[in-house]
Amino acid sequence: MSQVEVHDTLIAVLDKELAVDFFLTLASSADDKQLKDLRPTLLDIVYYLFYRVPVSALFDQPLTWFGADDGNSKRQGRHNNFGGVYAVSTGDSTIMPVFNAKEVLHPFANMFKKRQNVRKPRDPAEAGHISVDREWRVVDPTSVPILRRIAAVFIDSCFNPFISAMFEDARTSGTVMDSVTPRLLYVAAYFVDISLTNPAVDLGCTSALVQTHVFGLVMRNASAYVEMREWVPLEQAMYCTQQILLSLGRMRGTKLDSLSENVLSNLFYDGDALDLFVRLCRVYKPTKHSRRFLEQIARLTETFLAALKSYAQAKAGLLVKKRVKKRAKRAAKPGSDEKEGVQGLATDSATDVGKTAANDNDDNESGLGQEMDSMGEAEDKESADDEEEEDDDQEASEVLVERTFDISKFERAFATADVVKAYSHLLAPPSSIEYVYPMLNRIAIASERPHLFFKKNIMLRLLVLFDDQYTYPHHTEMLDLVAWIFRQYITVISSPALTSHYKAEELNNKLAI
Repeated sequence: MSQVEVHDTLIAVLDKELAVDFFLTLASSADDKQLKDLRPTLLDIVYYLFYRVPVSALFDQPLTWFGADDGNSKRQGRHNNFGGVYAVSTGDSTIMPVFNAKEVLHPFANMFKKRQNVRKPRDPAEAGHISVDREWRVVDPTSVPILRRIAAVFIDSCFNPFISAMFEDARTSGTVMDSVTPRLLYVAAYFVDISLTNPAVDLGCTSALVQTHVFGLVMRNASAYVEMREWVPLEQAMYCTQQILLSLGRMRGTKLDSLSENVLSNLFYDGDALDLFVRLCRVYKPTKHSRRFLEQIARLTETFLAALKSYAQAKAGLLVKKRVKKRAKRAAKPGSDEKEGVQGLATDSATDVGKTAANDNDDNESGLGQEMDSMGEAEDKESADDEEEEDDDQEASEVLVERTFDISKFERAFATADVVKAYSHLLAPPSSIEYVYPMLNRIAIASERPHLFFKKNIMLRLLVLFDDQYTYPHHTEMLDLVAWIFRQYITVISSPALTSHYKAEELNNKLAI
């Protein structure tokens, strides 16, 4: 019998013996202080019940999963089992009531004495650079109704108390490098993913994840994972962030609109949070990360930008808080003013955005016309002035200032060589084009920087999109965009001066020309 078959068999046994109901009862009371030590164990149990099970596998019959008419579906944990009350000892001389009408303790009396450290399998081809949670498995059809029922009960009765208690523990622990937090991020996002897929689920059942302090903790963990280059937990944090944003978007215009408004206003007011999404698009390296990791970045980025654009359009004069380095006053040169080195990306002027992109090899290039050339020269001059002033004055202090938010200027921060290079890896063969196309269009057309694509490897990947064997979303729009980029490329490559200026690379490919 294979490991997958053993896993599904164990799930069936646990359900038959009502052990699952016992675990759900404990999870629904997880906010009780007496259960604090059991919370990580309960998290592991829930995690492994749904281990490597794709959300889509639970929805062969989406209309019945939450209200199935079979007998097992009526077992809803402590809220529906008032036929008996059992006194259970937690091991520290504390007696805890358990509501259940069956004998559930005999086979599992010693379950919580020692927490098992189960090693997760790794994919040798990718050397553990991705999370095994996303390496989905084939689920036994007999296990699907059981998992569907467990998910329904967990969302309805356990999610809010359990997730709230777990995030409170994560907040008080004060560390992001533990084995519990990444798993918590994944489990919370997984059940929100389920709830969003099912219109029958009340959004209030998963509202614990969309609280301002919880979202802030998720974002801080994501930022810390980027800084420490911890890519596996970062993928869990990105998945959680995406599900929170989707949930907040679904809440707008409902009875939970005020909650959504509060969380989104805090998110979009924080310039550091906005910067994080730009940084995520620039971390991908093909030698370190998998394609699946990049696809998650692309999905999250488009989800975030869609939420940001929708919110910004509804709010006139949206303000954002950003960090600014304010240099101490010194003997000023005649006719010179005190300058500020702006660090935030969200509210920079067009020149500041150009300076943000200056980390790339193309930092003095911002278009294909005289206007873009002038802007590039201005960026170089201003960057040189900043370096000179930094040498003269090393004393600086950070202050927080409010600036008016301009989404078009913020989107230009994504127009860098790093982002183009990263997203080009999703073009051959085409994958996640529904998330890639908006970004490439944003860079080439909206930001007027098609020259960022004029590298041999990138242009050859664009050629793949013309292959008739591939069908993908936005097919016509994508081909129009790529054709436009090639026309700009031919204009540049036909002029030695422009070729040198934009550092365009020749393809030596007759098909391309």
